[in-house]
Amino acid sequence: MNRIREVLRNEYIGAVAIGFLLAQLIVIVISLIMRPINFYLERAASPTSVFGHSKTDTFPWSSLIGPVINMLLLGLISFLFLRFLYLKPTGDKADKGAPGVSAETQQDSDSVP
Repeated sequence: MNRIREVLRNEYIGAVAIGFLLAQLIVIVISLIMRPINFYLERAASPTSVFGHSKTDTFPWSSLIGPVINMLLLGLISFLFLRFLYLKPTGDKADKGAPGVSAETQQDSDSVP
């Protein structure tokens, strides 16, 4: 698993993949914002009846459930991928040191000649 992490990190494959996922996330967010706006603009631009009946069409909010789930999954996957490749868990520093020695003390002792 560490070998895969090193290859993805050193060859910038992971950075490109994370960038692609975040770009897809931005496209989905913009699409979610534009769907209701587009619906109401098209509805306002369409001709009305001569008899004065108003349109009773409402925006189908249930059609946004799929893209919202897609957005959440893309955000979660990109965060987990970012964490796997570049962010170290907080417990790693303390585990590498000697027993009873804190990570700060070990770093200070490593820098002293």
